[in-house]
Amino acid sequence: MSRTHTQTFDYLREARQWAYRELDTSQGIFFLVFETDIQGYDRYYFLDQDEYNRHTALWETDLDIVEVWE
Repeated sequence: MSRTHTQTFDYLREARQWAYRELDTSQGIFFLVFETDIQGYDRYYFLDQDEYNRHTALWETDLDIVEVWE
């Protein structure tokens, strides 16, 4: 079961506010990452370590990590 948080945020501030309220870091490390979508907007979201590694293996690229939450 994936622990990827599918909420996307338009702004870094929104992602941080959500994480302080909702993210359970007792379950492990989460990466706050961002990608630029096809329309040119930055989107922020959280991935656990397994999902981050899976993305890297599948796409052969690293996502841009903004912060690590432990």
